[in-house]
Amino acid sequence: MLEITDAEWDRHLEGCGAVVSCLGHVIGVRGIWGPPWRLCTRAAREAASAIERRGEPTRLILMNTVGVPAPGDPARSLGERALLAALRVAVPPHADNIAAAALVRSLGEHPSVRWCVVRPDALTEDEPAEPAVSASPPGPLFPGMKSSRATIAAFMVRLVTDDDAWEAWRQRSPVVVDAQDDQASEEA
Repeated sequence: MLEITDAEWDRHLEGCGAVVSCLGHVIGVRGIWGPPWRLCTRAAREAASAIERRGEPTRLILMNTVGVPAPGDPARSLGERALLAALRVAVPPHADNIAAAALVRSLGEHPSVRWCVVRPDALTEDEPAEPAVSASPPGPLFPGMKSSRATIAAFMVRLVTDDDAWEAWRQRSPVVVDAQDDQASEEA
């Protein structure tokens, strides 16, 4: 992924209206503390640069994590802030997620790069569920809420294919979890 040249990026983007990045680090000693370092940030930077060179409005959808705060999120508890600060220092992939989201958000109202940072919670292999989508985490980080990979994938596909869904969430960082029977969603 990180060895794709500018010319290859340009070729891959021909005729594309969206780039979806679901990159992440492998959970394990080598995946957490070994290379590639800053995988998500570097890939987001390369994708944004390729979109900028292309000069046509293109959606950039970055899968991130609910553990990365976004503007407008309610204040975290002291314990959550301490835990997240420790993760940022001790677990390089968490710092990478923070940097990738910050890089994408720093694009602001870019004429070409239209972005959305999707923040799932605890990823599972469960069957897809109706997504519960909110502008910020609906509660404390722990115990966490399930986000099946299939639910997240369906939501991101919807961002690519449904202009109303895109307009609702572009330049925002929605939290997406599997809906519970008693849980409401901001998504129409």
